[in-house]
Amino acid sequence: MHFPKMLSAIMTIFTAGCVAVPATVTHDPSLPFVELDGYKFHVRTFGDANALPVIVVHGGPGGDLKYLLPIQNLAKDFFVIFYDQRSTGLSPRVDKQALTLESSLEDLHKIVTHYAKNRQVKLIGHSWGAMLVVAYVGQHPELVSHAVAVEPGMLTPTSAAVFVERLKASQSIWDALPMLGYIMQTPFVKSQDGHERFDFVMTRMMNRSKPGGPSNARASRCQRMRLSERDSILSTICSSQCLTIPRGSIGT
Repeated sequence: MHFPKMLSAIMTIFTAGCVAVPATVTHDPSLPFVELDGYKFHVRTFGDANALPVIVVHGGPGGDLKYLLPIQNLAKDFFVIFYDQRSTGLSPRVDKQALTLESSLEDLHKIVTHYAKNRQVKLIGHSWGAMLVVAYVGQHPELVSHAVAVEPGMLTPTSAAVFVERLKASQSIWDALPMLGYIMQTPFVKSQDGHERFDFVMTRMMNRSKPGGPSNARASRCQRMRLSERDSILSTICSSQCLTIPRGSIGT
């Protein structure tokens, strides 16, 4: 055996499991969560629970709530709720067959009805989350007073076709090469729920995203839907920037 291969084998034996991916609420009971219909959603809340609720819906599919936490500044006026969508972030992993557009909207409805307390809520969604917000408003307009859709990926069949075309044009084989290096590191990732190694690779790849994205949208682009004239949502959330995602991929 050549020395480099021997050294690699030795390192694998003695360091396997030394890279820790954050545990989900299933394995870390100290994490805040809300259990709805038997599923524990990882949540972060800020502000007075009696104030009007603002629910923040993160991007993806497969992102998590952390990069949107700067919006917590709204807590001086509202009760701000962030949640990791099913099988993302620090919420428990589920089988991929359980992850559909319909289930995502049903989960959002559970979050809304839990925190609304017979009041209308305000929704803020980014990217994939913005698409969910728009769809949810279409289904339950009576439950939402205001909605902000920040950089939605696609909202119509026409915009979907353009989005996919630009996405394909922005990708190349060279963009995928770093994945090989991350895959080689997976033997060192400690596993509890069986998804950590996939999460490790995909999180690293997500954090390599090129600025601008396939939609060629500026960071300040914001589509806003006003459903009531009584009050407004802070417009500066459009300038919030992405932070590192610690664990944001969907289950395999």
